[in-house]
This record gives sequence, C-alpha cells and structure tokens, in this order.
Amino acid sequence: MTSNGVYHHDGDLEDSYADHEDRSTPPHSDQAEQAVLGSILKNPYAVREVVDIIEPRDFYSGRHQAIWKAVQALEADDTPVDYHLLADKLHQQGTYDAAGGLMYLSEIGLSTPTSAFIAHYARIVLRASLMRRLISLSQGLAEAAWLDRKTPEELMVEMEKRMAKLNLRAIEDEGVPIDQATDVVMQSLVEQRQAYAEHDHSKGQYMAGYKSGLVDLDDTLLGFKPGDLIYLAARTSVGKSVLAQQIAMHVANHQGAVYYASLEMSVAKLMHRAITMATGIPRHELARGNISDADYIAVQRFADRHRQLKMRWDTTSRTVEQIQRRAARWADQIGEPLALVIVDYVQLLRDQASVRSNRYENVSLASHNLKDMAEKLGCTVFAPAQVSREVLKRKSKMPDLSDLRESGDLEQDADIVLALDRDDYHDHTVADHRATLGVLKARDLANDRGRGTMINLIWLPQYERYGNLDKQTPGQPPNNVVPLRPRPILHDDLQAQLTDGPGDDGEPPDDGGLPW
Repeated sequence: MTSNGVYHHDGDLEDSYADHEDRSTPPHSDQAEQAVLGSILKNPYAVREVVDIIEPRDFYSGRHQAIWKAVQALEADDTPVDYHLLADKLHQQGTYDAAGGLMYLSEIGLSTPTSAFIAHYARIVLRASLMRRLISLSQGLAEAAWLDRKTPEELMVEMEKRMAKLNLRAIEDEGVPIDQATDVVMQSLVEQRQAYAEHDHSKGQYMAGYKSGLVDLDDTLLGFKPGDLIYLAARTSVGKSVLAQQIAMHVANHQGAVYYASLEMSVAKLMHRAITMATGIPRHELARGNISDADYIAVQRFADRHRQLKMRWDTTSRTVEQIQRRAARWADQIGEPLALVIVDYVQLLRDQASVRSNRYENVSLASHNLKDMAEKLGCTVFAPAQVSREVLKRKSKMPDLSDLRESGDLEQDADIVLALDRDDYHDHTVADHRATLGVLKARDLANDRGRGTMINLIWLPQYERYGNLDKQTPGQPPNNVVPLRPRPILHDDLQAQLTDGPGDDGEPPDDGGLPW
C-alpha cells in the first residue's frame, strides 16, 4: 500500500491517521481496518492473534463493525472464516447489505497481500479507537463541568473510572521474558540476603515486612509485606477496628507511613481511642473533659509524639478508588512509600458496578479493588470484615472463612485472613479477658506456615486494646507454625563483606513509654 495506507513493501507500518488534519472526522484508518479483515480472509487462523485485542466498536466504519461481529461469531463457534461462511453469517445477522456483501469482502481480501502483519494492523485500529473515546470522554467532561450539576470530586471520580477502563485496554501485556524475570528475582534476593546479614539477630527474628506489634502474629507471618491484602474477620463489637488501629499506630511509631480510612468513625473519635490506648484514660471521660492534671500531662506527651507520625486519617472516602487516589497523593506529598493502608471496614465500601448492584456484587467489586490497590500502591492493605450471625449458632464462636459476609470473593482475593474472638464477648461474666486471633488463610507462606495457628492475646479493657499473652515456651514458635531454618553459616561471611558493618534492626529510639 501507499504511504497513506497501512504498510510499505518492506513491511514497515505507517499510522495513516497520525497526521490527521480533518477536524470534522475523528481519528481512524480505513486502510488498517480493511487490512485486519482482509488478513483473516487470507488466513482464517490469523483471527486468533487479534480476536482478544479489538472489539466491534473499535472499527470506525459501520460496515467493518458488522463484518467483525460476524467474524467473532464464527470464531466463537470454532468455524473457519472464509468468504462464503462469512457472507452466510452476515445474512443470519441481517447485516449482509450493510456490510457490502460478497463484492466488498472480495475487495478487501484482494487488497491485502499478506496476513503476516495482522497484529500491527489491529494495534492501529485499537489506537484510533482509544483516541476517539478519549475525545468523547473529554467532551462529556467539559459538558458536565459547564452544567455544574455535580461536585468537581464526583466528576473526577467518574472520569477516573472511565479512564481506568480505557487504560486496561491501552496496556499491552505480552508477558515477561524469562531472562528479565530472573534478573528481577535475583536482584531482590541479593537485597534480601544483605538485609538479613545486616540484621542484629540478638534483637529478635528478622522480619520481611513491618511488625504488627503482636509478637506471635509477627513470628507467624514474618511481618506485613507489600502487596498483601489482609482481612480481619470478626463479629460486631469484638474489637476488630480497635486491633486495626492498634496495628496502624504500631507501624506508624516504627517509621512506616500509614493511611487510615475509617468509614464509620470521625477523626475526633479515632483520636480519643488512640489516646485511650496510650494512656488508659477512658474515652467517655476524654469526651467530657473529666481528666486530672496528671492525666492531661500524659495526653500532652502522647500528642507531642503523635504529631510526628507519618499517619493520615481519612473519614470521607467511600470507595476504593477514592482511598487509593488520596493515599497515593499523600505519599507523594510526604515523599515516603506507603507501608500500610487500613480500610475499616470492607462491607461499608460503595464500589458499585452499577446503580442496580446488590450487596454481594458491591462487596465482591470492593474486594477486587482492594487487592488491586495493594499491588498498585506497593503496600499492605489491612481491612476488618464483618462475619455473619451463623457463627453464634456454633459451639466454637471462632469465625471461619465461610462466615465472611456477603461475598466469597473476600476469601479468594485475600493473601491472609485473620479471625478474632473474645471470651467475654459471649459471656460477660467471664473475668479472664482472653482473646484468640486465628490465621484462617496464609497464602504464599512456605509449607502452609501459619494457616490454622491460634494466637493467644489478652484484652485490656482500660486501654481498649489487645496485649500479647505469652503462653509459648521460650524459643518455641506458636502452635502449628513451621519453624524457620536456623541462621546459615554464610551469615557471618556476608557481614564480613559489608563495608558499613552490621546495622541495627531499624528499631526507633525510645518511644516515650507508649505501648506500641
């Protein structure tokens, strides 16, 4: 074809609409569209290369859209594409005349000398289609802004959702070459090996991620790692939000950047709970100002330390998209990578697929988005989740995976599922405030390490937080946890090679007596 067509004789492609000057018609390439269809008529098997790349509406020409629908129908029936079968399918769909009939099919077939470049033609068609949709989105946004019937944030959220759908189609994932994948893993292993060698093992076990502050949980999971989605399942009022905030405060006090999105509490209530955790002053006394001079000094001491934390409260976001956008923006502002995002709690999210979405669909979509957010932000996402009342009918009140409310996708999407239960929740006469944190699921931990572990905690009513209950034999791992290998001999060799010498384990200086 010529320079304003699809390819030259040497096979180099040329985007025929790249220098598009006619503003009366949107970007498109008739030649590329014809070449895609002609390639399939030349070689019926060529359709397999592009059937998942382009859709009927990606074609600008109405007749090309009709032909592609017929091609897709034949491919779905596992029927080879030729002139007569394609013409017959067009007849069945009632678009034979609109598509130009056999004469037009013959024309595009004869004008395409080879099917070798069909994938390139398809990308030209897709690119033009994406450009047209960007124009349409921009025009729609401009019109909505002129009408001024929605808030700027509502318009931006809506625009981001539509842009995200376009972006999924624009990104071409052709897989990762094995040499590139090997290089990435080996580089990561070198970094982890050096970090392990630098760690002072006299100060405890090396963690691959941030500590939660719950000793047995950290020994089980080896810390919270980037990209992990963790659900904490429990009944209402057991204290799952308290535990989430307690973990958030611990990570923040150990130099991690924490974004905390609460969908049910105000900032004032969150702060009062944080003060109670640190000082033991009851929240209801804080709310009415009934505190002594000594207590006020303790609160001031807490406030001075708290102001220095890399922590952000968010009580207005209602969708994962909002949380992700705001968390990413805040991380950019402080110039720090996120360590942890708390979303309290998952069933309150409103990531509706449509206005007619039911609760199951809503929770499923929210769960998928939370996992996607963990990977995109490169941090741990920790989300409390409600469980059904069915758990109360059993002798054992510890929640199970089947008790997660509204959606089985919570279990599927999560890397780790924890369950929390307290004896005094079910029997108020119980004087012993013991609690149990169960590991229901622990994906990617070697030998199912951690799954089925029951971690003993103690509920501290005065402080409204949980404490470690040390019932383990010194030096022994928690119940049902596969022990880690002893430190290898090469540890000393590695340390000797480090020019800076052995470092510390990243622990901050004295925390002023705070429990975390």
